[in-house]
Amino acid sequence: MLKAVLFDLDQTLLNRDATFVSFMRIQHRRYASLMPGVTEDDYVAALRRFDLNGYTEKDEMFAKACELLGIPGEAGRLVEDFKSTYGSEPVVFADSLATLEKLRGRYRLGMVTNGRTYAQNQKITHSGLRSYFEDIRVSETEGVEKPDARIFLRCVEALGVEPAEAVYIGDHAENDVVAAISAGLMGVWKRSRHYAQPDPCDATIEHLAELPEVLERLRAGGANRV
Repeated sequence: MLKAVLFDLDQTLLNRDATFVSFMRIQHRRYASLMPGVTEDDYVAALRRFDLNGYTEKDEMFAKACELLGIPGEAGRLVEDFKSTYGSEPVVFADSLATLEKLRGRYRLGMVTNGRTYAQNQKITHSGLRSYFEDIRVSETEGVEKPDARIFLRCVEALGVEPAEAVYIGDHAENDVVAAISAGLMGVWKRSRHYAQPDPCDATIEHLAELPEVLERLRAGGANRV
């Protein structure tokens, strides 16, 4: 019996790509005087080149981007600004809040996300997501990160259910879906252009609005792993 639904944050509930680009455009405008000859589009393109969908350390990302742009001496100031302000204006996928509203009360809801405690909590709070979740685990706070099974199991335990009674939804094939299944949960993949379909996987969705129906199928029949 499915009792709990756990979510990834970035590119699952939040449009991480749009949040990142929006922040970088705003940052360029605030620090344009430090970047003579660097256009807003140049700045965004350079950072996206080295971002790797959020999996590059930010010091490294800014250092490489600023070197490419010819402003290597500004990397330290820009990365510190990023670390202290990123996340205050997150972009939520259009169907995230409505989907959570449908699920609240029917399932125990949790979140497991990799990232820095400050930035992730900024995004969770300013997006309006926090009130929907009974338990939230951020990797920096936990001292372990996905794909480590422990971070999933801590959330499941806090929700008072067994791993087999929980499902995890995320966009990263290995760190989200395969890792959750390895920890004993079911795994639903939210399709992503960045990754191939995970193997194994219990279900796939294109948009979160599809999730309530998928969960009903899993609730009725359990995992139908492919």
